[in-house]
Amino acid sequence: MATVAGNLFELKQFSGVKLLDLQLPDAFRRAYDGPQFGISGTRALSGVATLPLIGTIIKPSVGLTPEETASMVAELADGGIDFIKDDELQCDGPHCPFSDRAAAVMRVIDRHAQRTGKKVMYAFNVTGELDEMRRRHDLVQKLGGTCIMVSVNGVGLAGVAGLRRHSRLVIHGHRNGWGMFDRSPILV
Repeated sequence: MATVAGNLFELKQFSGVKLLDLQLPDAFRRAYDGPQFGISGTRALSGVATLPLIGTIIKPSVGLTPEETASMVAELADGGIDFIKDDELQCDGPHCPFSDRAAAVMRVIDRHAQRTGKKVMYAFNVTGELDEMRRRHDLVQKLGGTCIMVSVNGVGLAGVAGLRRHSRLVIHGHRNGWGMFDRSPILV
């Protein structure tokens, strides 16, 4: 945003500025790896070839333990959910540590897959410093997960690019924080 709009957002002469369109040159696109799996790869890993992917969100940040989170995943998987997004506010908090949550959730997903043949895609929030994100990615991969999530505005383009180069899993890019750019009624 700083490159595209510079200091326009900070000028007190403007009560609000909204970016309506952005075109990037091919050189920019070539400088960064695109989606590793894309739509077809995500559909293959989620087991949903043609129908809409049905997804939901779990919020461990409201106080759920790893076991409570996993229990909720079990209910959602039994209800037919295809994709579950982790909490953008919760990556590795004291009441729901990442490694404990990942292990508990993957046990449930694996049991469900063995019973039904369908492996629910869970996007584990790995957001953090680059080395932390890589370690968390590796744990999810080791546990048999198929997807991770990163808060794009939190780690920036360099963080996403670094994680993408390392990743062997689908990356769900979460846009949390974007509302500050376009939610104000005067920016509509």
